[in-house]
Formats: sequence, structure tokens, C-alpha cells
Amino acid sequence: MITILNREGTPLVPGPTLLNRLERAIAIALDAHAGQRSQSGEPYVLHPLRVMLRLATDDEKIAGVLHDVVARSPAWTLRRLAKEGFSPTIVDTVDALSRRDGETYGAYIARASANELARRVKIADLEDKLESVRTDRRAKKFRNALSVLRMGP
Repeated sequence: MITILNREGTPLVPGPTLLNRLERAIAIALDAHAGQRSQSGEPYVLHPLRVMLRLATDDEKIAGVLHDVVARSPAWTLRRLAKEGFSPTIVDTVDALSRRDGETYGAYIARASANELARRVKIADLEDKLESVRTDRRAKKFRNALSVLRMGP
């Protein structure tokens, strides 16, 4: 039996009702993004859920819904995701999708592009962001990143 704990250390979803890896990933995203808002004011968790829905395979969907967990929630780390039972592939992908302190956006996109699963997730992430972007400058930044990602490593 696997139990996922929230930030306070209490069970997020009790007992065996949470068996599926994707369901666990969704529950973690809900916990990690609780109370967070997007720039438009909607619950932030809707973004990773939309990214997940753009993707096809289980690993893509899991990485998609988890893609911002480490970057946006100090309670969730790569190590904690590994302890939750996510595969090294998923953990490495979330790592590739987490921008480092001091890393330029271009270097981040190049690093994400080098991981095939991260590349596919980042494309879905940027496609979702482009649908709600508010400034031409951000739209241009996202379109340029998409071009790099679509070319591959």
C-alpha cells in the first residue's frame, strides 16, 4: 500500500484508492500547487493538467502534470518524487524541466531539449502557455523556444 503525504505529513489520499501512477502524479500536482494562481488569476494547477491532457503516453502525462512541481513548490523535490516511487525516467524528466538558479532561458531550453521526454512535455507546456500569453514579448520567447524544441537536440 502506498500513501502520499502532503506538506504537513498527513495522508493526501488514504490507502489503496490511489494505485495508479498517473493518479498519484495528479494528487501530487494538486498538493504542490494548492493556493497558487496563474497570471490570469485561475488556479495554477489547471496549467499542468492541461499540459497532461495534450500528451499521449503514460510517462508523458505523468511528467506533464509533474513538470512544475519541483520548481514551484519547495515541499516537493526530485528525491521526494523518487521516494514516491516514480521511475528514474520521470524524475530525470522533471529535473530537465526544472530551470536552475542562474540558468538562462536559452540554456534551460537546450537542456530540456536533450531529454526526449522532457522535450515533448516542454512543447506541450509552451503550446498551452501560448494560448493564454498576454504580451507579444512572452509570445515571441515561447515561439522561439518551440522552434528550438521542435528541431530536437
